[in-house]
Amino acid sequence: MRKTFRPLITKGIKGLSDEDKNTLNALVSMFRIARACYEKSYFIVFKKDGDVIVVTDGNDNVFNELDIKQLNISESIWLVTEDYGDELVCVAMLPEEY
Repeated sequence: MRKTFRPLITKGIKGLSDEDKNTLNALVSMFRIARACYEKSYFIVFKKDGDVIVVTDGNDNVFNELDIKQLNISESIWLVTEDYGDELVCVAMLPEEY
């Protein structure tokens, strides 16, 4: 049975999205990536590195590199997914909110 996926954002992410409406579009993509990568890692980092966004597990494991035009974010964003039995809850946050 496929579990439901509940995306949540912190106050810091809400602040980013209030400043830049493109952040909401980026978050949709980021939540999709976190869902797809969940079996590999519950912790996903999106980090700007020059003209790319590097998607990692927070360590040295790189899952993907996205062109900044695909996913333009102003700072690093972390997504943490937890399994609550019948659903996966994924929280997007700024590093200082962890």
